[in-house]
Amino acid sequence: MKSKLTILSDSKQLAVAKTHSVVLDRGIDQGGEDAGFRAVELWLIALSGCVGGSLNHRARGYGYPQAVTRVTAEEAVNNEGQIVSVVFTLTFATEVDTEARVKLLQETRETCKMLNTVGPHIDVKLLQHSEDAIPVPPDADGVALTEIAATTATVEAKENQQACQLEDGSCCI
Repeated sequence: MKSKLTILSDSKQLAVAKTHSVVLDRGIDQGGEDAGFRAVELWLIALSGCVGGSLNHRARGYGYPQAVTRVTAEEAVNNEGQIVSVVFTLTFATEVDTEARVKLLQETRETCKMLNTVGPHIDVKLLQHSEDAIPVPPDADGVALTEIAATTATVEAKENQQACQLEDGSCCI
């Protein structure tokens, strides 16, 4: 895969991949014209597309034509403006049972190519939409099944964080 970025002005760029193009621009509050997406918006869209696509692709293996109907992504930043977490809220198709939802969340967290490029310093959570949630009793440890994927991802990220840090503290992934 290849993309090309052309700088149009101090705040505006044109990105091209295959036969598609998109304008990137800063918001007015950051000195841009708000004439296109901000880079972080495209990043969140790309991550959401991969999560939703992965979930729906895997759902067919469980006999469901579609797992999710909507993926909403929201990032949180620290005082320096660095992204520290991304929360994906998923609206599941109502026919997908609880056990399948949990398995799909776990498998997607492990196999989604885009999601796995997110460094371990960013906390990633995959949650189901509250209006869509099926009540699930907690397991023996008191953790609701729908929280397993998010908890597992957080633990794995924290365990792997030390393994991928360079001498200056940055992440090599």
